[in-house]
Amino acid sequence: MRNLKTVIFAGLLGLFSAGAASAQDMSPEGIWQPANKESRYKITYCGDDNTKLCGIVDWIQPEHQNAENKQLIGTYLFSELPKRSENKWRGKITLRGHTIRGNVTQLSPDKLKVDACMLIWCEEVTLDKFSDL
Repeated sequence: MRNLKTVIFAGLLGLFSAGAASAQDMSPEGIWQPANKESRYKITYCGDDNTKLCGIVDWIQPEHQNAENKQLIGTYLFSELPKRSENKWRGKITLRGHTIRGNVTQLSPDKLKVDACMLIWCEEVTLDKFSDL
C-alpha cells in the first residue's frame, strides 16, 4: 500500500511539475515570423510595470522589401498592449497602415495569433517563434 501511495504521489508531482514548466514556456518574448517567412517581429514585455506587450517590425526579407515597407522596419506593430487574460493582450494594432483594435493571443510556446477588425475587414496572422531573445 505504501508503494502505491508513493507511485501516485510521484505521478501527481510529475504532472504538477510539467504544468509549471509549460506555463514558464509560454513567454511571448522572442522573434516571431508568419508562415510565409517574409518578415519578423521582436516581441517583448514593456510599459511601466513590464506586463504590457510591444511588437516591433524587426526584419523584412530583402527580396520583399520595397520603398514603402522598408520604412516599417523598427516601427511598432503594437505598443504597450495591456494584458486582458492569461496569454491574451488587447489594444491598438497597426496592420497594412491602419491602426485598429485587436488582440495578441499566445496559443502555445511557439505560436502567437494577432487579429484585428475594422468594420467588416478583419485580418488574422499566426506567428511562429523564430528565436528567443
